[in-house]
Amino acid sequence: MGAQQLVVSTSDRSLVSVPNERHEDPTVFEVPGEGRMVPRLGSSSLLRLAAYASQLGYIVVGVEIRDRAFQFLEPDLSESISEALVTVLRDNNLPAARALLNGDRGPYSVVAIDVVDEEDHDIRVARLGEVEADDGAAVTNLVTRAWVELQLT
Repeated sequence: MGAQQLVVSTSDRSLVSVPNERHEDPTVFEVPGEGRMVPRLGSSSLLRLAAYASQLGYIVVGVEIRDRAFQFLEPDLSESISEALVTVLRDNNLPAARALLNGDRGPYSVVAIDVVDEEDHDIRVARLGEVEADDGAAVTNLVTRAWVELQLT
């Protein structure tokens, strides 16, 4: 399946996934005059999505973080925090996940989450609704369902 872009209809807040094989910038898919926007998935929404995925039987396998200016962290620090985030998100412990984002120079930012479903399909969801997935049904089963149930933004 590959690269997908999430798009929100402003008329009814429904969410669809459209192909983005050329990896175009998410804003290309935004057409405000036609009621199409890309979601602004921040750290909180991505953490909630990962915890929700765990409840549905998906396995959280990665969390990509950056500093508050979206710059890369030192690799050892990034790996340490990411591993801790994976552990607490698998336990659906959102307060602990949020606490792990408290950095020494301000909060860290979650830029993407990686989960695997029961059939070993990988799904990566990033800010601005960028999705990489092996299977289209996996995206629908997780992301569009979470969009409604969690009222993500």
